[in-house]
Amino acid sequence: MSGHTHDDPEEARLLETLMQKARSLRRNGDTSEEAIEVNTEILRIDSNNSGAYVRRGSCHVERDNLDAAEEDFRRALKSNPESSVALRKLSEVQRVRHKLGEDEALRQRWYTQGLAWSAATPTCTAYNIRRIRSGYGYREPTPLCMLGYSITDPVSRRTLSSQERWLILVGNALPRLGLCEVAWTIANNNHDKKRNAREKYSYAIAQWEYDLARLKRVLYHEAVAAWPWPPTEPM
Repeated sequence: MSGHTHDDPEEARLLETLMQKARSLRRNGDTSEEAIEVNTEILRIDSNNSGAYVRRGSCHVERDNLDAAEEDFRRALKSNPESSVALRKLSEVQRVRHKLGEDEALRQRWYTQGLAWSAATPTCTAYNIRRIRSGYGYREPTPLCMLGYSITDPVSRRTLSSQERWLILVGNALPRLGLCEVAWTIANNNHDKKRNAREKYSYAIAQWEYDLARLKRVLYHEAVAAWPWPPTEPM
């Protein structure tokens, strides 16, 4: 179809029904196969529907299908060059691609170095497991904190971006402390706040879990590391 729906009242009614459903799914954060199919059906009727391309592309992003997402955002811009949402979404996909490229380069460097950063002192894991189980959080700046890692800069009070934190971890913390110490320190901070002030520190908790997930995905090799990855919930 070319997108001219006003000549067919039945298809116009179907399109309106599909649009309502697509918007409802989007409001509810639904990125399932159903959401993709609904927007695909909209585009079958109205191939110039920029919003449907954006919604479907957003579903593809959540499902890690970046090629399909980028194609949909480009189609949205072709249909509506003024769409700031499509342009922003396309830029986000390109940033994700760039980050994945950086992660892969770091992973390769890690393996080339023989997993040097995965080495841990004999007491690292046992000490941190005892600390987490006891519920005793850190009461003084940790070596990780002293190397610059934090959610909020202690001087300017400015919130650090995920990329700023990642550069601190990769450039300062991992080479000096090792992956074990870094991961378990972040996990302990996370567990302490979950026990004592989960709601107040909900943003920090989400950021710590993001950093832990990225560290694990990029650098942790379960078959090689001689220590377990820290749990995400208090023990």
